[in-house]
Amino acid sequence: MDSVNFLFIYITWLITSVDSQVISARVGSTVVLPCDLSGLPKPSMYIQWRTDFDVVFERSRRESYQGERYKGRVNVPEEHLFKGNCSLVLRNVEFNDAGVYYTYLFMKRSKRSIARFIQRVKLKVYEDAGPTLSLPFLVFSLIVVGTRVTSSAGQGERVASSTGPAHGATSSVASYDEVESPTESGIGEMSFTGQGCEAMSKKG
Repeated sequence: MDSVNFLFIYITWLITSVDSQVISARVGSTVVLPCDLSGLPKPSMYIQWRTDFDVVFERSRRESYQGERYKGRVNVPEEHLFKGNCSLVLRNVEFNDAGVYYTYLFMKRSKRSIARFIQRVKLKVYEDAGPTLSLPFLVFSLIVVGTRVTSSAGQGERVASSTGPAHGATSSVASYDEVESPTESGIGEMSFTGQGCEAMSKKG
């Protein structure tokens, strides 16, 4: 492990105490990991999204770089970044995409780039397990079954059918993404050159 990656991992460990937003997404869906540059200097408009060990996406104006595992699935629209919105769009979410994502803003300092930490977002990924019955519905169903059994035992073939849902009725289950409100994100600086920096600088 080279010194640059070690430095990044060490600084990442230092900022793990910063509260992060928690976003939930279903496998195969599209999710937006929020990021806002309001109030931060944007001289180069060079943004980077990464995990603990991989670069996910980088954009410098019209040039962009996608990590190997995320090719064709990630983007920070140029027009959004110009307005200070650095949110990452992640399509076709995979189960292995779950984890913590960090955002950095690169600023040039003479012959090196300074990566300024902006925030982190935790992504939780779940698989669609199909419809489930809610607790109130289960309790109500048990009461109805008990009523029918008692009525049948006391009155022969007579079954109480005036209570409970109609035969064949199904329950509807609503799914939603749980988002925790973030607290103030920490701001830090470190010296780091992104994997996409060199490739994009050669094109320019």
